[in-house]
Amino acid sequence: MTTIGLSDVLQNDLIEWYSSHKQTVREVLTKMDRESSGSLRYSNIEWRFESQIASRSLRDQLKPSIILRLELSDGTDHKKYVTLECDVCNLFHIHDVLEEALCESRSQHLLKIVRHIK
Repeated sequence: MTTIGLSDVLQNDLIEWYSSHKQTVREVLTKMDRESSGSLRYSNIEWRFESQIASRSLRDQLKPSIILRLELSDGTDHKKYVTLECDVCNLFHIHDVLEEALCESRSQHLLKIVRHIK
């Protein structure tokens, strides 16, 4: 807890509060997990690369774009499709953010929290 900058008094108060409400916290987190299990999850992706080489006014113009079609499912036969169009810079940014989220999901801190919830 020292990494988030809490003083010793606040740490002790937080530990005491959690100890006295541990069962309630676990019930709420379990309920939230059950409710979110019906949410949409990534299932498939299709992509297409398009490029505009030039236009009438600008002959040496190159505008690449990527079209992504995400297939999301809720665990049943119901599927939802989301279409995104982005340029190369935004695609790299999306990649970096998703990679960072994946690394965080594998962190020891998160694994300890998940272990204590169950």
